[in-house]
Order: sequence, then C-alpha cells, then structure tokens
Amino acid sequence: MKNANTTSYKDRLSRHIDAYLSLVTSHPKVRLSEFESLVEYAQINHALKILEAPSEGRVLEQLCPAAFIDRADFLKIKASEYADKVLVTDWSLANINNSHYDAVLALAPIHHANSVEKTQYVSGAYKALKPNGVLAFGEVESGSSLHRFLDEFIHKHSCSGHVGQYPSADFTSVIEDAGFNHVSSDNKLSYWCFESADFLYHYLTQLFALKPMTKMFLLDSVHAYLGISENNGQLSINWPLRFYRGVKANI
Repeated sequence: MKNANTTSYKDRLSRHIDAYLSLVTSHPKVRLSEFESLVEYAQINHALKILEAPSEGRVLEQLCPAAFIDRADFLKIKASEYADKVLVTDWSLANINNSHYDAVLALAPIHHANSVEKTQYVSGAYKALKPNGVLAFGEVESGSSLHRFLDEFIHKHSCSGHVGQYPSADFTSVIEDAGFNHVSSDNKLSYWCFESADFLYHYLTQLFALKPMTKMFLLDSVHAYLGISENNGQLSINWPLRFYRGVKANI
C-alpha cells in the first residue's frame, strides 16, 4: 500500500515536466558525471539498443554514440523536442516491447514509487531486455545526505514537495527475485557541475520548482547538506548515488 507521505511521480513532476526536460536537455554538462557513473557501472561497451525510463534529457547519446536509444516516461511529454518521441508507460513498463533491449538504464527512477511499483519496474525491465541484457540504475540511497537534502530542504521549499521511498543496499534482493543474475550494488560519488553561482541558483530553482529564496540561502543550504567545491570559478555539488546492476538470464 502506498505511503501517504510519499510524493508520487505525478505529483512531483506533472506541473513542470516539460520545463524540467527542457532544462536538462539544454544543459547536459551539469549531470554528465552522473551518466558517466551509470554507463561505467552498467559495463556496456558496444553498440546497443538502450531503453531509458524515465527520461532524463539526452546525455546518453554523448556517452553511447553508437547506440539506438528509446525513451519512456510515466507522464505525457508535450515539449516539442520530446513530443511523440517519449513513450508513455507505467511502473510495469507497459507498452514496451519484450526481449527488445540490450540495456535498460536510468537515474533515480524509483524513489517516487511504492514497494509494489518498485517491484513492477524491475520485473518490467526484465521483460524488456534480451537474454544477457543489463539493467543498471542509480538511486538516492535511504539515509544518505542526498535523501535528507531532498526530503528536508527540497520538500520544504519546492512548490510540488518531495518525499521519496529510497532503496538501500538490500534492494538487490528485489532484483534477484525478478530473475536477474550477477546482481551487484555499490555507492558512487558523482557531481553536478555549474559554470557559476548564478547558474547553479537558476538551475536548481527551475529543476526543483523552488519557491523564491535568495541565492545565498540556497548556496549555503546546498553546501550544508551536500558540499560544494570550487575550481577556477566552476562549482561542483557532491551527488552521491547507490548504483544497481543485474543481467537477464540467457534462457
């Protein structure tokens, strides 16, 4: 049963999904480190058919230039660069072709899902993959500094709120129960990178639909929760994720 305190994917993003995707598409370098960690952990080194669900911009094209990439999301995307290019699906990845993909990749796909929906997502990915296909995703880990940042600071200051149900290391058992082999999980520290403090303020305000606040308050809060480093005028926010990987059995 759904936790009444959890912000659903629809509640979190339905009011600004198009602005969200426009932002991440226009500024792919901000989250490049996250995607590099994802692709590295997935261990995919050849041309593939990849499914990204939910959709997070177009960074994968830079890292997997020979791959054919499809995208699905749990909401209808209206933005012109995405309209009719992102398949609408649900937590079970309905409407996705079975045994079609070499990899299902995602960043933070399931923390707005309840426990049943999380299981549906993993089982749906298993069905979508070819034999020997790889499921790999990065998620906010339960109890982490990023968990606290999202559910305390972002929840308090976002117009849409933000409370998630975050997986832990033992989520590997759910992946194994879905039929995956060679299941693994590990923490990796990625970074969100910004060319200036002004851009960091603009990006986070738009991405999380934040209520009005001063730039200094936002910067101080992010630094207190996650840490911000500066190098030659460039700012980097620590963005720790737990990554998961499983391989579909070769039946």
